[in-house]
Amino acid sequence: MAGGLELAMCADIIIAADTAEVADGHANFGVFPGAGGAATLPRLVPLQQALYLLLTGKSVPAQRLYDVGLIAEIHLQTSWKRPRASWLKTLRRRAPPHFPA
Repeated sequence: MAGGLELAMCADIIIAADTAEVADGHANFGVFPGAGGAATLPRLVPLQQALYLLLTGKSVPAQRLYDVGLIAEIHLQTSWKRPRASWLKTLRRRAPPHFPA
């Protein structure tokens, strides 16, 4: 497992399933997070939490990262489609009107 957390940190909003586990696995392979995860993660979560993830390579429940603000919402994995559709409708309603070229 490596790279998924770095990819997620590029997103504007992170929504996770209640069963999700999050980790930065680079430490397990002895490599440095090449996509900027080591610099980005401490800016998004408290330093101690970032260091734990970056230095141990262990996974943590998504709820833990929700509690520190990295994950915006957590939904039941069994009802994943409903919240996703609701988010899309909300974003569409709030989007600026389209201006034809």
